[in-house]
Amino acid sequence: MAYLLSGDPHLERYFQAYRSTAEALAEAKSRRVRFEEARKIKKARLMARAEAELQLGAVQKQERYAYSHAEYQELVDFLEQAVKEETRLYWELECLRAEFEAWRSLQASQRYEKQAYGVPPTGDSSPSPAPSTTKRAKADLLL
Repeated sequence: MAYLLSGDPHLERYFQAYRSTAEALAEAKSRRVRFEEARKIKKARLMARAEAELQLGAVQKQERYAYSHAEYQELVDFLEQAVKEETRLYWELECLRAEFEAWRSLQASQRYEKQAYGVPPTGDSSPSPAPSTTKRAKADLLL
C-alpha cells in the first residue's frame, strides 16, 4: 500500500495514525474480552469457595458472596477501564475515518474545479500549487 501514498505526506501520516490506532483498538478489545472471561472465572471460583469453605449451599447465596467479594470487584474495575479505553480508541478511529472522507471530498472538489477551468489533471493527489486561502484553511483543518 505504500506505493499508493508515496507522493502525499499528509496522506501517509493519516494512514500511519490509522494503522496505529487500529492496532491499539485491537489490543484494547482483546484486553476487554480477557477481563470479561476472567470475571466469569473469578465468579465461578468464588462460588465454589463459598460452597466449600463457608458451607453456602444455595446458588443465590454463593452468587451473592462472589459478587460482593473484593477480588470480583477489582476485576469489574479493570473491565470498566478496558471498556473505556476500547470505546475511546473506537471513536478516535471513527474521527480518522471522517477526516479521510472530508479529505477525499476536498480532493474531488479540487479535481472538478481543475476540470471546469480547463486545467489538465496532474495525476497526483496533492493540492494545486496556489489554492485559494479558503481552501487552504479547510485543507489544513482536515489534515
